[in-house]
Amino acid sequence: NAPADTETERLRSGPEVVVTAVRTEQPIADAPATMSVVTGTELRRRPVQDLAEALENEPGVSINGIGMTRRGVSIRGMSNEHVLTLVDGRRINDAAANMAHVDFDLGWVPSIAIDRIEVVRGPLSALYGSEALAGVINVITRRPSERFEVSALGLAGFRDGQGGDSAQVAALVGGPLTEDFGVVAWGEYRYRDRTQSLTDARQSELEQRRALSGSIIAWWEPIAGQRFEIGQAVIDDDRARDTVTTSAPVTYYEYQDHVTRAQTYGSYTGTWRWGEVRARAYRSVLERINERDRNQVPTQPTKVTNSVADASVLINLFTGNRLTLGGEHRHETLRDATVNATGFESVDHDALFVQNEWDIAGGVALTTGARFDHHPDYGWRVSPRAYLVVTPVEGL
Repeated sequence: NAPADTETERLRSGPEVVVTAVRTEQPIADAPATMSVVTGTELRRRPVQDLAEALENEPGVSINGIGMTRRGVSIRGMSNEHVLTLVDGRRINDAAANMAHVDFDLGWVPSIAIDRIEVVRGPLSALYGSEALAGVINVITRRPSERFEVSALGLAGFRDGQGGDSAQVAALVGGPLTEDFGVVAWGEYRYRDRTQSLTDARQSELEQRRALSGSIIAWWEPIAGQRFEIGQAVIDDDRARDTVTTSAPVTYYEYQDHVTRAQTYGSYTGTWRWGEVRARAYRSVLERINERDRNQVPTQPTKVTNSVADASVLINLFTGNRLTLGGEHRHETLRDATVNATGFESVDHDALFVQNEWDIAGGVALTTGARFDHHPDYGWRVSPRAYLVVTPVEGL
C-alpha cells in the first residue's frame, strides 16, 4: 500500500474521478470546484469513529462544538447547518433543521465501508439546493467488484484518567456473485465511555456513545452500461451524559437520547453513446426519543421522514460539451408535539436544474448552470452558477 500522503496526491493530480462537483464523473484536477478527497485507505490507517474525526485535518474544514458535548462540521467558517451531507449522492435527513445540538449525521458509515469522502468547499446550491450553501460532504461507499472480499477492523482506545475509553468493531463482506450480480454488506459496533468535567465531576465533559449500524446493497448489470441497485441501511445510536438543571432546584440527572435511522433506496443508471440517464428513489426515517431520570421532564419524541425521487439526463451535444437536465421531488414529514396543535407537519420541495460543461479549448473549461427550487411558502427561487477552470501550463 502507498503511504497516505502519496495516495492523496495521486488522487489530486492523477486521472481518478470525482462526482460531487457536477454530479457526473470527472477528473479531480478538472473539477469546477475547490475539492479535496479523503480515501478510505487513509481512514483505515488511523482510529476514526465518525465523520468529524475523518475530516478534522482537511483544509477549510473545522470541527466546532454545537452544544451538549457534541460536534459539528463547518466549512469555511459557516455553520454546520449550511453543510450538506450525502451518502453516495443521497441526502441524509437534516436533523439539525428540527432538533438542536444534533450530530447524528456523522456516524452513518463506518470507515471499513468508505471508498472515499469528497469534500467540496464553497456553495453548490445550484446543484443541491440551499442546504449546500457552505459546501457538500459526499461519502462514497465501497463496491468490491473484481473479487469477493471479507475484511474486518477492530480498534480500542484507552484514556488517562476516568472514562473516555473507546472500542470499535466492524466487518465487510461482499463482491460479485455472478458476472452480472453482486452484493456487499457491512456492520459496525461503536462505543465510547463518558468522561467527567474538570470543573464538576458530577457532570460529563463528553457524552457516552453506543451505536450499532449495518447496511446491505445489491447490484445487477444485465447488459453493459445498464445498472440497477437497491440498498438498506440502519443505525441505532444511543447517547447518555450526566448534567444539571439550569434553574432551581439544582438537580443532577442523566440525559439520554435514543436515535434510530433507516434509509431504503433503489437506483438505475443507463449509459449510451449519446449520454447517460440516472434515476433513483429513496426514503429516510429518523426517530429520536429522549429520557431523563430524577423526575426531569424529557423533550417530546420526534420523527422525521423524507421521501425523495430524482432523475437526470446527460446529453453529449458535441465533442467537449455535455448538457445535464434534471429534477427532484422531496416530501418531508415531521411528527413532534411542539410543532403545532396536531403535532404533525409536512412540506413538498420541487426542483429543476440545468448544467452545461464546455471544454472551450485546451486547458480552458466553463461550467454554467442553475437550479430552480419551489417551496410552498416561498415560491420559486433561482440559484445560478458559473465556474471557469484554466490550466495555462502543466501543474498550474
